[in-house]
Amino acid sequence: MCSVHKRRIEACTYIWSALLKKHFRKRKDVVAFLEKVYKQYDVEPIRGRTKIEIFDKEMATLYLVGKYGLGLDPQDYSDIFNNIFTVELKCEDAADRILNGADPEQVIKDNMGRVDENMIFRVIRLVFTASLLGFRNEKDLVKLLERLEEKFPQYGKRFL
Repeated sequence: MCSVHKRRIEACTYIWSALLKKHFRKRKDVVAFLEKVYKQYDVEPIRGRTKIEIFDKEMATLYLVGKYGLGLDPQDYSDIFNNIFTVELKCEDAADRILNGADPEQVIKDNMGRVDENMIFRVIRLVFTASLLGFRNEKDLVKLLERLEEKFPQYGKRFL
């Protein structure tokens, strides 16, 4: 992991300490807390072109830090993962299935309920962030983008 993300990891670790103490039950409350803590730590969310719902999208970083950075198993902490990180669990499953050869359009529809630009980019964001933080191989990101570009050529420029 790059030292440039040290404060981000520290902020996420702090948030996880509150999550593990069961201070939150709803995703929207965690999103608001994430925004507050990031401001305290002077950290900006990882962002692409859009700022729409940026802290909800930044939940991917919090999820990854918990699961891979802190080694928290979603089965052991199912109340947190299944109530707070439903989107991220679905995105990671979709990414893994696509990387294993499944049809991207069908997988995203099955996992996310619909196929649209937002859902496609949420799947990408999770793998991109995991790669950026050193939790996943960069080759996974490249392969995922190639598979998605084959199926969704209309987003080719945005993928880049």
